[in-house]
Amino acid sequence: MKLRYIVFLFVGLFFAFSCGDDNSSYTYSTISKDAQIYSFKLAATHLKEGDSLSRAQDSIRFIKFNKTKFAIDQVKERIYNPDSLPYGMKLDKAYMTLTYGTYGASKITLDYPNDTTYDWTYTDSIKISKNFKIIVTAADGSSTKEYDVDIRIHKIDPDTIIWSQAGIMPNVISPADRKVILVNEDTFYAYAAVSGRGLVLHTAHRTLPLTWEEKSVSGLPLSGISTEGITFMDGRFFLVTDSGDSYYSEDGQYWMQKNNGRNIYSILGILPDISGAQVKNLLLVTYTDNGKLFFGTSEDLSSIEKVRRIQGTGVSDDASIKAGFPVKNMTGLTNVGDNQWSNILMLVGGTDINGDELNSSWLFEKTSNGFGVSESSPIAGFGGKGLSTFFYDDFIYTFSGDSLYSTPSWGVNWKKVSSKQQLNPDMEIRKNQSVIADNENYIWIFGGVSEGNIPLYDIWRGRLNRLAGK
Repeated sequence: MKLRYIVFLFVGLFFAFSCGDDNSSYTYSTISKDAQIYSFKLAATHLKEGDSLSRAQDSIRFIKFNKTKFAIDQVKERIYNPDSLPYGMKLDKAYMTLTYGTYGASKITLDYPNDTTYDWTYTDSIKISKNFKIIVTAADGSSTKEYDVDIRIHKIDPDTIIWSQAGIMPNVISPADRKVILVNEDTFYAYAAVSGRGLVLHTAHRTLPLTWEEKSVSGLPLSGISTEGITFMDGRFFLVTDSGDSYYSEDGQYWMQKNNGRNIYSILGILPDISGAQVKNLLLVTYTDNGKLFFGTSEDLSSIEKVRRIQGTGVSDDASIKAGFPVKNMTGLTNVGDNQWSNILMLVGGTDINGDELNSSWLFEKTSNGFGVSESSPIAGFGGKGLSTFFYDDFIYTFSGDSLYSTPSWGVNWKKVSSKQQLNPDMEIRKNQSVIADNENYIWIFGGVSEGNIPLYDIWRGRLNRLAGK
């Protein structure tokens, strides 16, 4: 009896899931309610026909598009690409590949809001010019799951710098001679050389809106000071007067004179010294001796060591500085790193010992073998006084007039940047501005003087879109 019961039970199950008609049969798959999409992929359709440039542009876009990975949020029923496609990418159609559960799907419907709805044939290309829905009908013919497909494309051009006005400089008497320094990445020090008052200092924390506070300054003469050579190195401030005297400060307010026995003509910048076990910073200066200019180095202006062993252009046999090398009014920056351009001081533009304006850039370095100086290829399009040079996005930029120039190779092949990175057209043409790139990838432009030599007080800030948040 038990055996016959088991047989009848098996026969009953068989009739429940199969039909005796030879033309059709039903298995467990007919009752599957799984309408879930397990993977989603898009591939661009065939390349355009026509000229080679058009096909090449399509090829580049398609390669990027075809590598795009999509995520599936099963809870929110959403399919999207976490990494947005490049700005400006336009593709009308693509081939879609889906995978489902073991028993597949009985129907796939594409729904384009306010447009059309149709059943996908699994091989036809689909429209992707706008977001759409995928409605999956399970193998049971009634269970469905609906996914919103969100193909993300960058809405803003990542290679564009967006500029906006960020405040006003402190209003002091006769502020044409000014310089702004960013100290410890959080505070701006704005110096102005004012006739009869000497050096005037205002500070502001690097947060908008900028709120300037005047600080007392002591220990300096009331005349004969230029802001050009004010240098911040290793937590201390340094400057030289027009008469060649040297001063330093621990906080930028209270200054002390350094009696080094040299008549300093200019501070050129910060020179990395890699001659020892560790890299250390030196001030590279010029000083006068018997009517000639020489290079000198110092750790804190207490003493000046003459540069004697030096190779390259720009110097005479007695190590004095030749005409054609910038000794005043130049802009410069220092690179410390481990690439081929590491541990050098770069100088751009400026004037030489005869007062002639230069359109060249120079590289200065110190190694265990001595000093080296070399001139890069001549600069095209800019030079002379009033420039500002800064690091940004692995390039060197120089601000000149109403334009930005850049070089990837330390003074070789300077080029005007693309229109996407040029300055805001509302920004007045200027020179002698201070430009600072901070650790949040903002470029700050402070004041300067107009073409008519009128002091400017505006502050501008800009950042490459793709560097936001990095």
